[in-house]
Amino acid sequence: MKRIDRNAFRWLNTPDELRQVTLKEIHWLCDGLSLNPRGAFEEHHPKIIL
Repeated sequence: MKRIDRNAFRWLNTPDELRQVTLKEIHWLCDGLSLNPRGAFEEHHPKIIL
């Protein structure tokens, strides 16, 4: 949920504050999750070696 501060959303001031998000991260935001949750596990993809 986005909180309105002083009756307006805060707009980003510098390009350093911008962040590109993936579709998966957009779903997280819509579900009320954070993009940087503390203690979350990183996604790992196992490599298969034969």
